[in-house]
Amino acid sequence: MSELTAEWLRKSCPQIWDSLHDHPFLREMATGTLSLDRFRFYLEQDTMYLREYAKCMALGAARAARVDEVAWLRDSLDNIVDNELPRNEQLLQRVIDLGAADRGGSRGMAPTTLAYTSFLTATAYRGDALDVMTVILPCAISYREIALELVEVIAPDSLYTAWMEFFVGDFYGERLRQMQANFAELAARADDSRRGFLREQFATASRLEVAFWDMAYGCRQWPDLAVPVG
Repeated sequence: MSELTAEWLRKSCPQIWDSLHDHPFLREMATGTLSLDRFRFYLEQDTMYLREYAKCMALGAARAARVDEVAWLRDSLDNIVDNELPRNEQLLQRVIDLGAADRGGSRGMAPTTLAYTSFLTATAYRGDALDVMTVILPCAISYREIALELVEVIAPDSLYTAWMEFFVGDFYGERLRQMQANFAELAARADDSRRGFLREQFATASRLEVAFWDMAYGCRQWPDLAVPVG
């Protein structure tokens, strides 16, 4: 039986991950043709998402069975609060200053953001540290992969390079490596039934990652919160 690792889970749903890497939002980031309006919508929704993502880790830590599990989730929580959220907010302000229009992203959680964060929260309330780590891994892994791929082709002076810099850096890379190692240690105790469940949870979170990019590219907001183009 294969060892249950983050890499094994990622390889268990290749079609989903292929669609992540080939998303038009990311292709247009690479060419510098992504509209600022779309990027603003993404950043506004991602900031809301990250706040709930952090709460998911805090809930997971509260339900953890061991002190080391608490420490693992606390480290991930600290990274979100101390690094990713402030960075997102700074980049959002920069995009607004450049003239990006509000397409409704600032008015509240869009349906996909709500669905994704509700899934994370429900997992944290009913599960344990292993469940929480399983559903946060797709976001953590995919951002590293996407940034490493795009940084090879994007113009160094592009606005979107600023988004990638954190995810291609050594700090984020080491945090991700440690997260994956911690996951493997916890997952080693899972029986066949649990492994199957975790695989489905990972796949669901991966699908929600794709859906999040879809939402950002289409600026898909609730009808009463959306801002028409033009």
